[in-house]
Amino acid sequence: MLVQVCDVPGLDLDLAAYNADFWQEFDRIGDVFWKLERIQEFREPGVPSWEAMNAGDWERSLSLLREGDVVPELVILGGQVMYEIRYGADCALSGARRIDDLAVIAACHQEVAGLYDIAEELHTYFDREIDPLPAPPKAAAP
Repeated sequence: MLVQVCDVPGLDLDLAAYNADFWQEFDRIGDVFWKLERIQEFREPGVPSWEAMNAGDWERSLSLLREGDVVPELVILGGQVMYEIRYGADCALSGARRIDDLAVIAACHQEVAGLYDIAEELHTYFDREIDPLPAPPKAAAP
């Protein structure tokens, strides 16, 4: 079902509408919420780890990433709502598509939970693959 999410009807939300809708729904859930991250390059102005990396402060960026402030592509809040996260051509978050189809949400929830069950611990992966990387070059001033 995960690969078919883009074909499921949903409500397109710009960034402001997505943020408002997300926090309203997030405050209602009494269950686990899942994030599935697939994009590998982000532009996240305002996100501390991205700001630190963009300024060339690799150590701070790594430290903040260990705390978990990354943006997902798919967010499942309880079993009631799911968002397909949208990015612009510049890889900056631009909004989301809200999906309310309970059968689709349940199927995606089951798939994401299954991936989580077989996944490597994040800290083990991070320590082995991310931490040893050299700092990326500092971004040029706009």
